[in-house]
Amino acid sequence: ICIIIFFFKQKTAYEIYQCDWSSDVCSSDLTVVPQDTVFTSYDGIAWNIQAADLGGQPLNAVGANGSQLLAAGMNGAILTSSDAATWTSQTSTQTVHNINAVIWTDGQFVATGSLGSLGLSDNGSILTSRDGVTWTTQNIPDVGGIGPLTWGDGQFVALGSNVAADNQVILTSADGVTWDSQALDLRVDGSLSLLRSIAWGAGLYVA
Repeated sequence: ICIIIFFFKQKTAYEIYQCDWSSDVCSSDLTVVPQDTVFTSYDGIAWNIQAADLGGQPLNAVGANGSQLLAAGMNGAILTSSDAATWTSQTSTQTVHNINAVIWTDGQFVATGSLGSLGLSDNGSILTSRDGVTWTTQNIPDVGGIGPLTWGDGQFVALGSNVAADNQVILTSADGVTWDSQALDLRVDGSLSLLRSIAWGAGLYVA
């Protein structure tokens, strides 16, 4: 049995924020859904509201370690659940990070985000946790907000921003603790191209 989780931003139409693996399923019904609502599906076709009003903060990311689900979002919002129906807030243990992505691998959750309210233009942050409850803020290179994150070929790879240099930054780490960075300046016909997502598969990174 599999459970896919989507978060929806409050608009006049459903808008997918992030799921725990790639999917192109999205409802076309027009409605207003709170930003802290969790939808689940067993087949990726039929969707149901599983939980709502989970603290009032927009949720941006979800991760799972096999026995525990973790949802995270704005202003340090972190929630955990074993069944996707009942959620426990772990926010009180956090500093105020806006979390954009979270994954589980190598025995730990790794989350990326920012320390301000403007998302990718703010100071980047990376957090790690073995249990989803106690989190450690890692020392990282001086970059703007960090968004997409993946694990592949023995390392974490995250995409960040460098507003001052008008480009993006690639951050890599073998353990989620020590991070290196390098500038990424992708241009098409002279215009900067910003990468919005990243994944590992078939022996290469795709972004």
